[in-house]
Amino acid sequence: MESLPRTIPSDVEERAAWLVKAGGLEKAIRDGFFSAPVALPLVEALVLGLMRQGVTKYLAIFGHGSTT
Repeated sequence: MESLPRTIPSDVEERAAWLVKAGGLEKAIRDGFFSAPVALPLVEALVLGLMRQGVTKYLAIFGHGSTT
């Protein structure tokens, strides 16, 4: 199995692929990948928080210039 980089990628698509390779959000947290602060766009952090709570369906309207 390919070794997973210890640093979290800065690009959103690379981060999503990295998270899949890490075995998912909960496993990445358990393995200590998120032990230090991580800079993420607010929308992405919100979605990850919802995922962590088991939310699988949601409707979101982001405004004020959000393009992500």
